[in-house]
Amino acid sequence: MVLIVLLSHCFLQFVISFSLMNKKILWLASWYPNELAPIDGDFIQRHAKAVSLIRPVHLIFVKKDETARVTKSIKQCNEKNGNLEETIIYYKPIKTGIAFIDKIISNAAYKKHYKRAILRHIHANGKPAVIHLHVAMKAGLIALWAKKKLGISYILLEHWTGYLPGAKPNIEDA
Repeated sequence: MVLIVLLSHCFLQFVISFSLMNKKILWLASWYPNELAPIDGDFIQRHAKAVSLIRPVHLIFVKKDETARVTKSIKQCNEKNGNLEETIIYYKPIKTGIAFIDKIISNAAYKKHYKRAILRHIHANGKPAVIHLHVAMKAGLIALWAKKKLGISYILLEHWTGYLPGAKPNIEDA
């Protein structure tokens, strides 16, 4: 918990000192509260709300809807609360009946929806000052794409204790 607070404090200090104070932070979430899982990633939402007190934040989250509870194809929900703008995109994956193929198709849809949302954000607001994320997989792959294709730097604050050498199990045990 202390490490998370310290990292959050360091990120807030970075945000305060960043020279492009009028530009938004584009926040990519791998977990975030949503209609299918209302408490998933609530700490990420609280963090985004805290940062939005200092800088404008646009958070994008893409969620697979396996059971079509929210949508039978694609649904985008936008909400604005002060300086925090949230975009949650739900998609129903295509099913072929072959698990391996279904996973490939779903991952491609996930990437497509994320990339489109980022490009729409840039079209409407210009390039963000920075992309921020908490998880290397899957949103981290999108941040890497944005860096390579669009020239947008990103900050990854991973909170998984499995990266700590003293944690058991940790990344080295995988």
